[in-house]
Amino acid sequence: MVYEYSYRLGYEQSLENVLKQLRNPNFFKHLDRRWIMGYLDGVEDREDITEELKKEVQQLRQKFGLNDRKTTH
Repeated sequence: MVYEYSYRLGYEQSLENVLKQLRNPNFFKHLDRRWIMGYLDGVEDREDITEELKKEVQQLRQKFGLNDRKTTH
């Protein structure tokens, strides 16, 4: 449930909000790994994702040790 909620948030939020949140160092503070993984997966699956945003998502995956995507949504 946590993964699905955060996935939808990352996928459906405006690109402007996603960029603000990804660049805010405190955004992921106190969130669990499932929530972070779902959010990053949702952002990666967006149709309007840019190469720059993909790189940011990959850097965050490495930072949090989430190099593998969840295989089911």
